[in-house]
Amino acid sequence: YGDANGFQAGSTFKVFVLAAAISQGIPLSTTISSPPTVSITKASLRTCHGHLLGNDTWNPQNSTGSGSFNLYTGTQRSVNTFFAQLEQRTGLCQPVKLAREMGVTVPENDIVGPFTLGVTDTNPLTMAGVYATFAARGRYCTPQPVTAVLNSAGKVIEDYPPACTQVLRSDVADAINDILKGVQTGNGFGASAGLALNQESAGKTGTTSNNM
Repeated sequence: YGDANGFQAGSTFKVFVLAAAISQGIPLSTTISSPPTVSITKASLRTCHGHLLGNDTWNPQNSTGSGSFNLYTGTQRSVNTFFAQLEQRTGLCQPVKLAREMGVTVPENDIVGPFTLGVTDTNPLTMAGVYATFAARGRYCTPQPVTAVLNSAGKVIEDYPPACTQVLRSDVADAINDILKGVQTGNGFGASAGLALNQESAGKTGTTSNNM
């Protein structure tokens, strides 16, 4: 990054908890009451090595509305307290693992409740690779600026084949794409922010000042 840390990813990270929830079989119709603020105890969050230690409490707040939401509407409205509670159900292990498998560098000290709100520093290219994974039905390919080097005669002198891995089941990626379509249409947060696109688009806005 040229000695810079990158940018906090903001709400674009909510998709990792969404992917974990669907992978774990949590129904898309699951409804969670999401008030303006909730209190999440540190010890209620599971990692790959057990629950987080400590008595601290995380108190996320909503900036895009409150009420009862399911996986569709909670994502479409980017509801912080919905995702904080969904993360309690999924645990942190799988969301963090998915992020890392899609090329995101997640430091150990970022494996905390606010992970789903994008406290980790990253960059637009990495997040483009993440969202391309869903479009590719769960297949992650490392972003490559160069695919081949040719000499003056057009002959390939160095080749860089794609490096791809299936990190999500195709049906899980399909469900995520269906949900993400709603972010940028109708009452979705992206559409409300002036980012409405056609019915074939899908994406997730960031609700911090550094949107991706």
